[in-house]
Formats: sequence, C-alpha cells, structure tokens
Amino acid sequence: MIKTKKNIVVFGLLASLYVTPSWAEQMKPFSLPSLQGESTISSNAGKGKVMIVDFWASWCEPCKASFPAYNELLSKYAGKGLVIVGINIDNDKEKALGFLEETPANFLVAADPDKKVAAAYNLPTMPTAYIIGRDGSILYTHAGYHEGDLAGMEKEVETALNQGKETSSQNKGTLEQE
Repeated sequence: MIKTKKNIVVFGLLASLYVTPSWAEQMKPFSLPSLQGESTISSNAGKGKVMIVDFWASWCEPCKASFPAYNELLSKYAGKGLVIVGINIDNDKEKALGFLEETPANFLVAADPDKKVAAAYNLPTMPTAYIIGRDGSILYTHAGYHEGDLAGMEKEVETALNQGKETSSQNKGTLEQE
C-alpha cells in the first residue's frame, strides 16, 4: 500500500514538471541584453503572440537536442504567431557563443548571467521551456528535453496558437528587439 502511494506521488510530481495547467501563473516579465549584446530582449516581444521561453546553458547536453526542434517549430509556426526566446544562464559569454556556433538558434537569444530571471522562474532542471499564451499565462512547462519531445511540444504550440485567436488581432504584438 505504501509503495503504491509512493508511486502515485512520484508520478504526480513528474507530471507536474511536464504540464502546467492553464490556470497557472503569468509569465514573469524580463528585459535582458541579447547574447551578442547589441540590443535588449523583453518579455513584451511576445505580446499578443504565443511565446516559448527556453532556459539553457552551454554545458547542458539536452539543450543541444532541443535547439533544432525549436528552430523547426519556429519555421513552421512563426507566421501563425509563435515567437521563441532562449535565455542563456552561462557566466561565461564565450562558452554560450561557442555553443551557438555548434548549435545555431534561429530565434532570439538573451543573456541572464546573474540568473535573476532564471531564479524568478524557479527552474526545475536544464533546459526548462515555458509555453506562454497570447494573454501572458504559462500554459505548459517542459523540464528537460529528450528525443521525441518535439511532437508533444508541437501539439501544445498548436493548442496555444488556437486559444484566444479572436483577441490576438486586437493585441497584435510585433517581435522586436528593443
């Protein structure tokens, strides 16, 4: 009996890392320098759009697998209102830039070397990605990344893009670096 309860608790904890219900909290606002340092990337960049906010680091092996998946999602759904912001938490900017040379990102990449934004999100692991709805609510949370996760994330992105379509034309946000 105790083993069954323990299994249920463990399953519940694992499930909570994968999906956050739509009644969850709002996205934490941020304004960070781009990794290249030429501009500022703000959480307002995704206003009225669906945004994936992905926290990553150069030492994170699963991050290497997630970037091609995010590039694929962006190329498929950018025209429908998807934006992706990767937030790097490396202390050493050169390591992060080296990672991007090997694993290119077709999306905006911000630097959070002090990890203040990462701390506000209370990351469970690396990488962690949040799918943010058009209204700014956190719809889904993905802790970690494994081959095969793209299909599930794509379904969640499609669902998020279809939610609130009627209000998105009123709140058209443009993806801009400040």
